[in-house]
Amino acid sequence: MKIVIDPGHGGTDPGAVSNGLKEKDLTLDISLKLNEYLKKYSNIETILTRTEDRDVTLAQRANIANAANADFFVSIHINAGGGTGFESFRHINASDKTASIQTIIHKEVADFFKNKGFVDRGIKTANYAVLRETKMPAILLEFLFIDNAKDAAFLKQETNRQLIAQTVCTGIIRAIWDKAGVKTEKKEEKLMEKLFKDVPDGHWAIKDIEWAKETGIIRGDGNGDFGLGKSVTREELAVIMHRLFELLGGK
Repeated sequence: MKIVIDPGHGGTDPGAVSNGLKEKDLTLDISLKLNEYLKKYSNIETILTRTEDRDVTLAQRANIANAANADFFVSIHINAGGGTGFESFRHINASDKTASIQTIIHKEVADFFKNKGFVDRGIKTANYAVLRETKMPAILLEFLFIDNAKDAAFLKQETNRQLIAQTVCTGIIRAIWDKAGVKTEKKEEKLMEKLFKDVPDGHWAIKDIEWAKETGIIRGDGNGDFGLGKSVTREELAVIMHRLFELLGGK
């Protein structure tokens, strides 16, 4: 699975500029952080359209993805124009597969921002060049508004940019596993079989839920439900990783 990460703007094109911030700097920082998260998955190869502050044309960005025969393309941007919140885009003629991937990633990221007090501006379509010229499923993400004081204050904090990257990674993993046909290796499949062996009716064992609550991964009244045909929540993913760690010899 090849994923191209496209940090918007760069070089002589700063993108939107306001509140002491430049879009090109924020997009590069978030993209590099996202790349580090995705690189942790052994069956994912990442490619960045730029890794430093330099000019890359819209055509070059699409060409990089197409030449690599990439499976997915995500373009990272910061919005401007007097609004607030998060929105995502796919091309106006994008496939149903792209729409499905966008929906999953958008929900993950939108939920994150809503929990931080920002609005969900919705799932949208546009005729942007990087979406039009790429041959694989492609989306463009607009993280908050650089010319909004509240949004800019959030983006200025590196810890927040780290959280944005982590959330996008979670959304991408969930989307490509659910919609893009990524398969686990045979060893992983055997581990998953063992994982479910003692879990009746698709529910996680109480001890694992209690472990997740004790570590603070599950807060409130999370009951740890996990249906085999359902999407995985962050809490459930944490429990899965704990169980896999135990199966691999951890304590």
